[in-house]
Amino acid sequence: MWNETITCGKIRIAILNFMEILQESCKKASIICPESEIEALGGCCDMNPEELSAQLNRLNQRLQRESQR
Repeated sequence: MWNETITCGKIRIAILNFMEILQESCKKASIICPESEIEALGGCCDMNPEELSAQLNRLNQRLQRESQR
């Protein structure tokens, strides 16, 4: 029981730390690319990191094609 309590406490602390880091990352990301611009591009709420990366690659390729015109 005692080890379980310590483990649960450590897990809670890790989750809180992760949430804090995530919030900081979101703030930094919104400075680089405002949320309104992300939504204008179709949003990203339902995507995992691989899908976001693929979408970013497609958008970069589109930008390159359009800038070559």
